[in-house]
Amino acid sequence: MQALPIDLAIVVRIRYTFGRRIDSEVLTLTRQQVDVDAGTLRLEPGLTKNRDGRLVYLTPELKGALADQLVLVTALERELSLVIPYVFPTLHRPHKGERRKDFVKAWHRVCQERDVRVGSSTT
Repeated sequence: MQALPIDLAIVVRIRYTFGRRIDSEVLTLTRQQVDVDAGTLRLEPGLTKNRDGRLVYLTPELKGALADQLVLVTALERELSLVIPYVFPTLHRPHKGERRKDFVKAWHRVCQERDVRVGSSTT
């Protein structure tokens, strides 16, 4: 996790801390689902596997990391002159600013650099 880009490290930390599904519950997070001031992250009813909504309280580490991530998204909005609703948008062209769908390539690259065997249970 430490070798991942900072935004993806936050994704993994949310997964680890709260047991959220990366593809359907973390990467799909919108900015309105994160309340840094209240220290909460909200999953809307209907968007989870069992269709129940959830509210979790952020750890101090995640609260700070998400606040920093939202500042980066705001800067990306200014750079691209468009509204980006997602907490974890793609940061590279050609899909810069769009919703990140996964980070399999980044995960495999880090594992190869670290010479770690990549299996289906690592993501």
